Amino acid sequence: MKLLWTVSNWKRTGPVEPSLDLAAAKQERGHDVTVAVGRAPDQTGEGAREAARARDLALIDVGAKLSKHRSPLRDLMDGRKLRRWVRQSEPDAIVTTLRNDHRLMMRAAARVATPVVARLWYGDGTTAIDRQEVAALRGTDVITALGDAGRRQLESYGVPSGAILECQPPLDVTGLRELAAAGDDPREALGVPPETFLFGIVARMQTHRRFELLWEALAALKQSGPPFHLVVVGRGTNMESVAVRPVADFGLDDVVSFAGYLRG
Repeated sequence: MKLLWTVSNWKRTGPVEPSLDLAAAKQERGHDVTVAVGRAPDQTGEGAREAARARDLALIDVGAKLSKHRSPLRDLMDGRKLRRWVRQSEPDAIVTTLRNDHRLMMRAAARVATPVVARLWYGDGTTAIDRQEVAALRGTDVITALGDAGRRQLESYGVPSGAILECQPPLDVTGLRELAAAGDDPREALGVPPETFLFGIVARMQTHRRFELLWEALAALKQSGPPFHLVVVGRGTNMESVAVRPVADFGLDDVVSFAGYLRG
């Protein structure tokens, strides 16, 4: 099967990695996969394009910016460029990752009669879906919901049950373990002894991420649990209020380290 795989973001952010892992898995099974990702403003290599190359995925560059956010004029031009590629290449299906590329490819497919448009749905059922996205989802051939909460929410918005495929997140656990084994031992850098349980979290520090649950759990664990140390990887405009101050308030300074934003 010939697949066009789209990602309307140039950053190596949340849904991008699992989406590209799934694309790579499809390619390994013999499918012909071509990927289109957002164009970085400064042509940096630390983004979705580099992540696709690392997975040996073929990339196209038709001049589309494929931005995360809507822009009527830019999206109009992007849509024309992508539609031209679809008409010439005739993929059997288009797999979309995020809201904007989903909307653009739905329009492109409608004009060139592409058989199937699919959407990877990362919603956990807690965030409301606006009217425009609901309309696009209802008209999509296949939606893969990562978990039952996402599936139930889609059904509650009138998305046909027959169009929803529930599955587990496509994570390359083997690849992550190989990368971890090849890297430097973080215990030595952090001064964490072998008997201390070391774990971490990787996420942008935003208010809706519910970091307060993590700090409350760590405070309880510190009182009655085994020795541990947490490494927080990431940054965010709300880092001070979401993480730094709460860690101090809970008395967790000695068991929490902030690694900041890491590349590579």
